Amino acid sequence: MANGSGAAAGERAIATLSGWLVYQPELSYAPLRKESAAASELRVNDQRIPVVAYGEIAKELSSTPKGAFLVVNGDIAQHVWRVGGADRSKFCVEITEVVSCKKPQICFTRSAAQRRRS
Repeated sequence: MANGSGAAAGERAIATLSGWLVYQPELSYAPLRKESAAASELRVNDQRIPVVAYGEIAKELSSTPKGAFLVVNGDIAQHVWRVGGADRSKFCVEITEVVSCKKPQICFTRSAAQRRRS
C-alpha cells in the first residue's frame, strides 16, 4: 500500500509504504551526505518502488533480509546523476522511519541423511 501527500512547489512530499523487501541492500557510503547509505526496492502490490536510507536507518536496513515485510515513512525524492554525458534520474522514497519490520521465517527441512536415519 502506498499513500502520498500532495505537495506544493518547494514543499516536501511524504509517503508511507508497506511492502516486501525485494533484495537485501548492501551498506555503502554517500560521500555528498558524509554518512552510510543503503538502497533496495519494496514490492508494493505489483510495483517495485526504489527506496534509500541514510545513517542509522541505512545500517538497520542493510541487516534486513530479502522478503521482510516493511512499513516505512519517507520523503519522495528525485535522484539525478550523469552517465557518459547524459543525465539520468529516478524517483525514490528516502526512508525517514521504519514503522515495522516482519522478517521472513526460515523453514528448515530434514536433509536426505536425516531421513535415512529415521
